[in-house]
Amino acid sequence: MTAATLGHRYRVGERVVLDARVGYYLKSGAAFIVVAQLPPLGSDYQYRIKSVGEPHERVALEHHLSQASSGEGTERTFFKERETQA
Repeated sequence: MTAATLGHRYRVGERVVLDARVGYYLKSGAAFIVVAQLPPLGSDYQYRIKSVGEPHERVALEHHLSQASSGEGTERTFFKERETQA
């Protein structure tokens, strides 16, 4: 099966961890929130992700992301914090 038949693994508002070993400048294990699902790049889906502690968003490939532990960084708290930063 290809990525196109399976669909995106992560939903908008879901908390993910970006693998710092793939060339991203960040602390290892940094948590992000998915803010948009993007079309695939070849066979790998892309996501626009945002950390509450950073002013910018990033684009990451699906295989560079993993599920974050539950209980923290829900969609509601992320967007509430995002509004107060603006």
